[in-house]
Amino acid sequence: MAWPNLVPSGGGAMVVAFFGLVEAVAIAKRLAIQAGDKWNPNQELIGQGMANVVAGFFKGFPVGGSFSRSALNFQLQAKTILASVITGATVGITLISLAPAFYYLPKATLSAIVLSAVINLIKPQEIIKLYKLNKTDGVIAGITFFSVFFMELWVALTLGTVIAFGSFVYRTMYPRLVVLTRNPQSHTFVNAERENLPECPQISYIRPNMPIYFANAEYVYEYILNKVNERRSNKALKFLLIDMEAVNYIDATGVVTLTRLFEELRKQGITTAMANIACDVYPILERAEFEKYVETDFIFDSKGQSIVELFKRLDHDYCARKCPYAVFRECYTVKPPEFKPVVVLRG
Repeated sequence: MAWPNLVPSGGGAMVVAFFGLVEAVAIAKRLAIQAGDKWNPNQELIGQGMANVVAGFFKGFPVGGSFSRSALNFQLQAKTILASVITGATVGITLISLAPAFYYLPKATLSAIVLSAVINLIKPQEIIKLYKLNKTDGVIAGITFFSVFFMELWVALTLGTVIAFGSFVYRTMYPRLVVLTRNPQSHTFVNAERENLPECPQISYIRPNMPIYFANAEYVYEYILNKVNERRSNKALKFLLIDMEAVNYIDATGVVTLTRLFEELRKQGITTAMANIACDVYPILERAEFEKYVETDFIFDSKGQSIVELFKRLDHDYCARKCPYAVFRECYTVKPPEFKPVVVLRG
């Protein structure tokens, strides 16, 4: 019979614990920055947790950091926990012996004491500074700050947290994918579209620049497939090379979407190759049996190795007779002596 009552109680406890932790961490971090001290978030979590565990055994209230009292102690240059012991003892004695004397004391007096202590910790100009560094973070900080004046604290913090999480998901829904080619002057791999440099007609080289997970997997699929379809107009494209150097995480949805992409490219006669697969990502791909879609001979450790090995499998007759570019150094090994590469101007 008591089980249904545990759900609302548990939900309330989670809310209290979460926002107590957020407040304590914010206070500790801010004061540590102002004092120039080192701040260890793990120790803060351990302290908060142990304090609440002990309070639970004695049916005490949830324990958390106090913004006003922490600020007041900081202003008074309190150095140890003894300051809280003395404060607690003073409050206890006051409640026992002097409570009637303070009965008619205006609450504005207490408010003035608290405000005088915390006013130096409230710095709206930091929001402007944050906005200049990152507009999204500045807007989120501003919304959270001003929401406190119109909402309860936990509602304002929840609003800020939800907006921050939502903006992160939105940004990662459309990850940056870079089409790579080799710069003929520096011989380094660069963004072909930004530098306006030609790509090898037989190799499409693409690098996703962030983790692939459920929110952006379909976008990655559509982007790569569209790029391949654009390149297939010359009927020379043979390989899609995916550089996984910046992909340090991939979830189940990402793996399934990639294997679906590989299967679709196989139907179109395009061979998929992969390079620079991170050690954290490879086991996940391996469990998904991605070798069924990408042969082990087309899994490379570096950019250089991938180009050397793929070049051996290109149509060298096409390179010598039809390709107007010399994207890789290896191209000159099959070009006629009188060959002069087409120069693409940057625009």
